[in-house]
This record gives sequence, structure tokens and C-alpha cells, in this order.
Amino acid sequence: MLSKNIYLLYPPGSSGSYLHWCIHRSEEGLAPLTIDDPLNKNDNEKFGGAGTAHLHERIPTHQGIHQHLCWMVYNRPTEKKVFLINSHILNSTYSAGNPEFAIRLITASDPDPVIVVITDNGILDNRKYGSLNTITKWPIFFKANQYIEKHFDFDSFNCKNSITARNLFVEHYHEMFPYIDHVDDNILNPLLGWNKNWYDVRNLYNGHEVNEKTYVLPKLEVDHLYNISLTDIVSNKFPDWFNDFTGKINAGTFDTKFVKEYHSTYINAQQNLQWFNEIKLFRKTLVLTDFLRSHSLLQAFVIMELKNDLPDTYDWKTASIDEIVQVAVSCKF
Repeated sequence: MLSKNIYLLYPPGSSGSYLHWCIHRSEEGLAPLTIDDPLNKNDNEKFGGAGTAHLHERIPTHQGIHQHLCWMVYNRPTEKKVFLINSHILNSTYSAGNPEFAIRLITASDPDPVIVVITDNGILDNRKYGSLNTITKWPIFFKANQYIEKHFDFDSFNCKNSITARNLFVEHYHEMFPYIDHVDDNILNPLLGWNKNWYDVRNLYNGHEVNEKTYVLPKLEVDHLYNISLTDIVSNKFPDWFNDFTGKINAGTFDTKFVKEYHSTYINAQQNLQWFNEIKLFRKTLVLTDFLRSHSLLQAFVIMELKNDLPDTYDWKTASIDEIVQVAVSCKF
């Protein structure tokens, strides 16, 4: 079984549940308790869209850092676990904790955590891939984060063919879809420093109350903090990264052979990976494909590519995506 808690910090749509399964399926004590195929092959409300790894049971579930701490207090687990922390940057909602804040709370409550942050590496196309996963594979995110749906007045379960949702995504994409681009040391280091300073001062003057028996001894660095991009998880790079990761963390006995052999199955099930080739080709040819027409968010991404080429007086909000592209092409050439 695991000898350390492992925390996976990521926004929805980042393959975090798959990484959770990989850890469970590879660890000597957990593997016999873990299913061999975690893939959900059909869209449904319980397990999400096709391509999620949610057939693998995630207890506790993917939840924010505050919900995680409440879960820990209520359930008081004695065994080490893999925790899924819903951590992301999203300016339109106060309920989400950024990764730096989550790391600070984890390190203040666990003396030897392993933390993995799944990011988009600051690459907008990677972020958009994660957003596509969010809206098509886990739209329940928007139901659970009620502020987003209520504020923007849309239904994440019924927005696939909606021009209204398409226009909303064009104008408010960055306010609606969660992401992590990187862990910012300029934010994290002061948080860790504040925690250490509080402990040091209180320990110095009130050592009978604040000491190592009742508090995690604060550190200014996280011993096991790792980063992987959401696109690397769905690439051929992942098996080597995962093998290296499990070899470094000293958190259990791991055999990654099964995951290495299974990994192509997971990649092949990720329909949204088409996004990268499709948008690359569109930028060269300006020719729409059925894939780029297939969802209101994809149509929004196309409009975002062309918006500066459209006439200021053109009412794109009432036009079809094909007409919008045709107008943009005529203006551009």
C-alpha cells in the first residue's frame, strides 16, 4: 500500500482521473483492488462523456481544497491515499483555490506529501483542449460550480448546438473555463514563508501550545512537487514520465508495465485530441471541417481566430459558423 499521500492538483478536463488510476493500478498493494480498464465508453451523467477514466472509483472524488479538508476531518482516513484536488485559476468564481494556495494548505496538514500539478504550460491551444474536455466530458463541473452557470445563464448539459452558448464562449471564454498554466513561485513562496513565520513566532513565545507535536513543522520548499502538462499525459511521453515519477517519490512499490501497455488505449479514446491537427490545418486553409462545426465551443474557438478579420459592422452573433468563415475569408483576401 501507499506510504505517502499523493495529491493531484488539476482543473477538470486534464486527465487527472487517469493518472489516479495509473497510480492505483501500478502500486503493489492497490493493483489487485483496481480495475484493468477505467475507460467510460459512452456519454452519461454518472461517469461523464466518453473517454473519461471514471469507471475507476475515485474516493475521495475530485473536489476543491476546502472540501478536501472537510472530507479529511469527517472521514479521518488512517491509510495513505491518492487525493484529487480541483485546483485552478478562474477569475469569475471565488470558490476555487489556486494551486499555490492548495499547496500551502496541503503542506501545512501533511508532513510528507507528494504533489503533482497538471498544467497547460501556458499554451493556449493546450488550455482549449482542456476546455473541450471539460464541456464535453465533465459538464457537471458547471453544475457543481453554480455561480458560473447562473452568472452566465447557460446550461452545460444542453449547449452543444447553441448559438447563444457559442457567442457567450466567444466573449467570456477566459472567465468561464478553469485552467492552470503553472505554479507561480512568486505566489507560493510568500505563502510558505507566512506559514513558517507564524509557526516560528508562536513556537518561540508559546512553545507549550505551538510545537511539532501538534503542528506540521513548516518548510520553505516542497520536497516532492512535480509538474506534468495535460497534453503530455495523452502522449507517448507519459509512460517514461510515470515510470520516472514512481521511482522518485518513495511512496510504495510500483510496477508500471501494465500502464505502459495500456496507455495507447487511453490515448485512442480521447476524441478531442483532433483539436490540435484540426485547428492547425484551419489556420493554414481557413476551411471548416465537421469536427470544428461539431460543438458550440469549437465554433467559438474558430470565431476567436477570425474575429479581427470581420468587419466592425458585421453581426456575427446571428450568423452561422459557415457564413462567418466565408465573410472572414472574403475580407482577408
